Amino acid sequence: MDTGELLQELFGQLHHRLDDIEQQLQVLHNRLNAELETPAKLVKLSDAWKLLGYKNYDACLYKVRSGHYRAGKEIIDRRSPQSSRPDWYADIEKCQTRDRTLAAKRTTLRSA
Repeated sequence: MDTGELLQELFGQLHHRLDDIEQQLQVLHNRLNAELETPAKLVKLSDAWKLLGYKNYDACLYKVRSGHYRAGKEIIDRRSPQSSRPDWYADIEKCQTRDRTLAAKRTTLRSA
């Protein structure tokens, strides 16, 4: 093999490897975009805790019961009239806005 043929083969291998890398990057890009899509307006609390970044459902439920997320504002109770158990749904965008609000401003808003 002369130098020209060797370079041609090496460039062919490099081109093939770059195509593989580009394909892997495209798959990763699609996966990341799918994870970043805006969730539905209201999400059942049993699913919303993951979207809000809590370690488990109980941590998110604690935020609801403690008043961090307000019923009727960030959290909606969609239970049937005959039910005594709440059926919580979270507005993800409003919950994230509430999380970003400083605690001092949240207490001021609550007392006003």
